[in-house]
Amino acid sequence: MTKDNDSYLSDTSLIKRSPGDGRVSCARYALVVSNVLFFTLGMLLLCLGVWLRWVPANDNFITHTTTSSTYHYIMTSTLVIMAAGGATVLLSVIGCAGAVSNSKYMLGMFFLFLVVLFVLLISVFGLGIWLDAKVKADMSRQLSTTFIYSYNGENATDHVSNFWNRIQSDLKCCGIATPGGHLDYESAELKNSNDHVGLKGAKFWRNLNVTVWPRSCCVKSSDGKYVDIDSCKTNRNLNPARFSDGCKDKVQTFLSKNLVLVTVLAAILAVIEVIHFVTVRQLEAALQFDDNVSIATKFSFEV
Repeated sequence: MTKDNDSYLSDTSLIKRSPGDGRVSCARYALVVSNVLFFTLGMLLLCLGVWLRWVPANDNFITHTTTSSTYHYIMTSTLVIMAAGGATVLLSVIGCAGAVSNSKYMLGMFFLFLVVLFVLLISVFGLGIWLDAKVKADMSRQLSTTFIYSYNGENATDHVSNFWNRIQSDLKCCGIATPGGHLDYESAELKNSNDHVGLKGAKFWRNLNVTVWPRSCCVKSSDGKYVDIDSCKTNRNLNPARFSDGCKDKVQTFLSKNLVLVTVLAAILAVIEVIHFVTVRQLEAALQFDDNVSIATKFSFEV
């Protein structure tokens, strides 16, 4: 190549510049960055759905704190949550590929699926709010029912007893109500449909005629040893060796926290989608100039 040709090619004033160059670069970078965030949040939503549905401890927790109908609602909703998370992850990949390659076809497909996903995310948002209210309405009665009719104490091996021993130990609580949950072993009551009080207290206290608290209600020191196991199990007075707060509020917080997280993630993803709607349209408008299209996808503009 001659010196004159080198000089000609190095003269940037002679290189064709499209008036859409700046818009393309800005829209592409914005779309790639927002899709990276879209991917991350979508993956989090997907993992949350998997965690709620298939981790045995969570399944056991939801089973014993909600009615059977609410349990099925939650399990069905986790499928919707996973579908929304998976679709978000897949769509973010398509969006990034369309932005990097400047493919008008891929961007068009991305925009179409955005509309479908937007409806799905709004559904997840509504489900999160509805399930949170449903769980709060069911939980108090369900906890009382299992505690009064099915809790057989610390040595029992049935599912309900294992559940109560586990949550009292893990959540550092005792009984149902807050405060004074430790008194529920003797005084917890559940009214029937006629508004009459039926059985009172934990099942094993009635059946065995004992006044002994389970060790799951007992406080442990930092080294993992019980502070005073004898006082905890037999002393009827309030003492620092036994948890005094009930489990209802802590169980409700655990369930609500995860449902609120689902709702918040769906809302944030929906907001990002609105940004995508605008950005994709801006990029498609800028790509009307042929020189903005990559060689690999230039055929997509040919009519």
